[in-house]
Amino acid sequence: MLYQIIGSLIISIILPLTIFLICYFRRKEQIGGWLLFYFIQIFFGVLMTLVTSTILFLYLKDSSGAGVVMLIIMLPNLIIWLAICVVSIMLTLKRFRAWKYINYLRALFVGKMILSILMAAAPGLPTMSFILILPYWITWLLYFSLSKRVISVYNK
Repeated sequence: MLYQIIGSLIISIILPLTIFLICYFRRKEQIGGWLLFYFIQIFFGVLMTLVTSTILFLYLKDSSGAGVVMLIIMLPNLIIWLAICVVSIMLTLKRFRAWKYINYLRALFVGKMILSILMAAAPGLPTMSFILILPYWITWLLYFSLSKRVISVYNK
């Protein structure tokens, strides 16, 4: 019980506060502020996707037709997440600080939005959770399209 309380405290208060402080103190750096926040949260998102996918694949072993449909839908989702992670890692390296890599990332965001719409239409999946994620991808797409920091760091 104590471990659960400590774990909840770390995940709900200490971890976000630490991320906020890191982003705040690096806000004047090339990769700082919102841009650093993006990179931190994208890696957490990939980690959560891998955990969720592992649970899904365990579920698929015991499932029939519905599990196969979920696999067909979730596998591209995992692939796009991993591609976003790879491009994001590349963008943190000076060697890859070029606008063409931002375009790759934005294309992946659009792919993720399209996939979310397709997943919302799939039978047996929670429709609202896939629709509610669309503003998240739209926000990052706009950020990587319009942000003065992104434009200056990646030399549009």
